[in-house]
Parts: sequence; structure tokens; C-alpha cells
Amino acid sequence: MQTEKKVLRYIYIYSTAGLLNEKKLTKNQALVKVKFLKSKEMIMPTHPFNSKSYINSTHLKEDEANTFFTGVNNAEGTQIFSFEYVKIENGIKESQSELEGKNITLRGELNEITVEGNMLPRFKLKFIKGEYIIENK
Repeated sequence: MQTEKKVLRYIYIYSTAGLLNEKKLTKNQALVKVKFLKSKEMIMPTHPFNSKSYINSTHLKEDEANTFFTGVNNAEGTQIFSFEYVKIENGIKESQSELEGKNITLRGELNEITVEGNMLPRFKLKFIKGEYIIENK
């Protein structure tokens, strides 16, 4: 059940982020609820690689080599739940154009977790020891 644990840890953060965004939790309360997950491995949901969008999509972080950035929102794209950065341990082998339109699944170890934003509070998650899987659409 190790894979399930990695997924459930992420779901816990995602659920807490929803409560934070709806202002049912303060920034401090939200952070207290999830800080025990630091240094834990997680598997994030699959997102499409889309260099032209920040809504529920993944792209390359331009100013940080071998790092994917994902903007995580609700289904309508009206709430921001988290900004996620995953540093890929063995490097990203494909170019942006090779990744465009593909579905990307990320996994890694949560290294930093903070809360940012006032009108739209959200988590900022930084992962290390990252890995990725590419799926064709």
C-alpha cells in the first residue's frame, strides 16, 4: 500500500488547500494541518503539459533547470489551491516542444511547504528527488 499512501498524502494537502481557499481555515491553521507531511513522498495527479496555461497544467520552470511547475486549481479554474515545483533528480530529458500536449505525472519528496497569497491563499509546495512519467494523449 506504499503507492496509495503517497497518493493519499497529496489528497490530504489538496483537501486542506480547498478549505484554505474558501477561507474556512486561516493560513496558519492550514499550515499546521499539513506540516507533518514535510519529507514525505507523494504522487501528484496527472496534468497536461501546456506551456500557455497556468490552470491545472504543468510546464517547465524557466528560471530553474530540471524543474516542473504545476498550477493546481479547482475544476472551473476559479480557485488556486497550490503552486507546485518538482525538481527532477535525473534531469528532464525532453524539450518543451516534445512535452507539449502530453500528460505528465510527477512524484517526489516534499521539501518545503508554505502558504502564500492574501485574496487567494494557496500552498507553495517544493519537491525534491522528483521523477516524472509521460503519457501520450
